[in-house]
Amino acid sequence: QNRIFERIYGWAWLLRLQGEILVSKEANAKNWGTALEPLVKIIRDRSVDYFNILPKPVRPGFHPNTAFAMDHILKYAGAANDQELIATIKVKALDFYQNDINCPTAYEPSGVDFISPCLAEAHLMSQVMEPQVFTNWLDKFLPSVKSREFEPLLAPPHITDYKDYVIGHLVGLNFQRAWAYSGIADVLPEKDARKKLFKSLAETHLLEGINGMDKTGYGGEHWLASFAAYALTSGLDSN
Repeated sequence: QNRIFERIYGWAWLLRLQGEILVSKEANAKNWGTALEPLVKIIRDRSVDYFNILPKPVRPGFHPNTAFAMDHILKYAGAANDQELIATIKVKALDFYQNDINCPTAYEPSGVDFISPCLAEAHLMSQVMEPQVFTNWLDKFLPSVKSREFEPLLAPPHITDYKDYVIGHLVGLNFQRAWAYSGIADVLPEKDARKKLFKSLAETHLLEGINGMDKTGYGGEHWLASFAAYALTSGLDSN
């Protein structure tokens, strides 16, 4: 009965889980999907309602981030061939973000981020725009990779206490940056110098995330595996 419980972060992960089940080759996948379907239908419809009434995107580097949720829900919609949901996400993403310029990279990361607001938005837009349109948008949205303004996005975050439940979020940020950089690079043209750099940054952040996972205790163990799995299956080398 609580229409905002777990909105939108938990909703997005539920739909992402169902998307993974829909493409799974596991013997029990069909049964799992059938069991989840009643709840998925409710959350799917509520997600559409939520995006249609949301006046502005939510932009922090943790749970309520709109771009992060849209990414997961778009992946579910593709697996489910839900064209209405795909259209909703694309229309709202463009409405929210297509006029954004000069993302404030100097504010990243905060001390408890597990999402890069700038990279999450760019990764989403790489999926809803035509490649050349996206490349032109990215030119205005992110600073030059050779500029001082880009430096906050280059290095993995410094983590002072891995076992602190919220400071430890920064381990997850490594994984999220990894899959975002990889996804953005996939869309960029071969001649774009950022393509190679972003692939390299993806690998660097992925390895840093993997190296930090066993240092977090329960504070990270109960959720980091989902982030690691996404990073390892988003076009990166999983060996």
